[in-house]
Amino acid sequence: MSDIPRPMHIGHAREIFAVYHAPRGPVRGAVLVCPPIAHELVNSYRLLNLVAVWLAEHGIACLRPDYRGSGDSAGADDVLTLSGALGDMREAATELRGISGCQSIAVLGVRVGALIAAKLAQHDTGIAALWFWQPVTDAAAWLDEVSELDRTTRSSTKFFHPIAPFPKPAVEGDLLGCTFSEQLRRELKQALPLGESLVTGPARLVVDTHDTLPGGTFVHLPAPIARWIREIELRTAFMSPDLHTVLEQLRNSYPDLAAAGIAT
Repeated sequence: MSDIPRPMHIGHAREIFAVYHAPRGPVRGAVLVCPPIAHELVNSYRLLNLVAVWLAEHGIACLRPDYRGSGDSAGADDVLTLSGALGDMREAATELRGISGCQSIAVLGVRVGALIAAKLAQHDTGIAALWFWQPVTDAAAWLDEVSELDRTTRSSTKFFHPIAPFPKPAVEGDLLGCTFSEQLRRELKQALPLGESLVTGPARLVVDTHDTLPGGTFVHLPAPIARWIREIELRTAFMSPDLHTVLEQLRNSYPDLAAAGIAT
C-alpha cells in the first residue's frame, strides 16, 4: 500500500470523482468523507485533504468523493441535490469497503455533509461511527444565511468596484457564484433538523466550537481553524498544532478495531 493519494472515478457510471488515501501499512479502519456544498466545498478542500492525509498516516484509509454536479465529478452544477448526493455517498461507501477491506466504516460529514451522513446511516448498518465537523443542524436556516451573505457580498466594495450597476444585481439560481437549483433549495428547506435525523447505533462525535448536538462525544475546535465557514476569501491556515490535536481525538475515537470488520 502507498500513502500517495489516488484519484479515481467511482459509482456504477464512474461519474463520481474521488481521492483515496491508503495507509502505507496495515489498514486499521476506513472513513468516508461527505463534503460540504457550494462555496464551503471550495473553502474546505485543503482542510479535508489534510485530514485525510493525517488519517492515512495513522492507519485509517480515507475516501474523499465529490457529489455529482460539484467539484471534479460529472454533471452540470444544477445536477447537485441532497437526494442525489445521498445516492452518490451510498455508492462511495460500497467503493470504500471494497478497496479498504473494511466492512464497518466511519463517516465524516462536514457542514451540510453532516445531514447527508446522517441520512446515509439510517439505511447502512455498516456505519460504526458518525463524525460531524461543524455540522449544519438546520438546512433551511443555513440557506437563509448563505442568501444573506450573497446579498452583503454583492454590496461590498471589497469584491466589486463601486460603478454602475452597484450593488451587483442578484443572479437567478446563484448564490456566492454557486448554482442552487430549485430542487436543491426545496430539499434544503424541507430537510429535517440534524438532531431529528439521527439513528441509534453509530457512535457520534461532533467537532465544533461548541456542542451543537449534545449526547455524543464533543471535540472542541479552536477558533483559528473554525472561521473558514465565514470566509469568502479563504485566509485560514489549517495545518497547525490545534488541528493535530483535533485529529488525534478523531483517531482515538475510532470504533474498536476488533469490531471494524477488517478483512483478513
